[in-house]
Amino acid sequence: MNKLVVLFLALTCVAVLLVGCDSQRGVSTPDVPPDVPDARHPSIMVDDTIYFCRWTEVYRDEINEDDILGKIESKVPLSQMPAENDQTNMRGILDAPYARYGSDIVVKKEGSWILFEKEDKR
Repeated sequence: MNKLVVLFLALTCVAVLLVGCDSQRGVSTPDVPPDVPDARHPSIMVDDTIYFCRWTEVYRDEINEDDILGKIESKVPLSQMPAENDQTNMRGILDAPYARYGSDIVVKKEGSWILFEKEDKR
């Protein structure tokens, strides 16, 4: 009888683990829903150059107010690439300031500076 209880508990644990692992399927980056087949990589256009989001946070003390170039002024759907300067296809950064960071750009999103790299670095 004890062996049956132990076997039942072991099988229950395995079943819970399998269901938990399966629920992770479809997880993607925050701005790329799995049900959007034509989604593009979150990006911005600054000075006629496309910069792609790297989801890397840059320390705030590395960004000076003098480095701020402007703000994101318009948004296109995630299924499109930005076609104008100060434009994005990413949620949550409309009106956000952006700054030069070496040869790249950082955008302030929810209090953090997020790195965007030039298209040719991909």
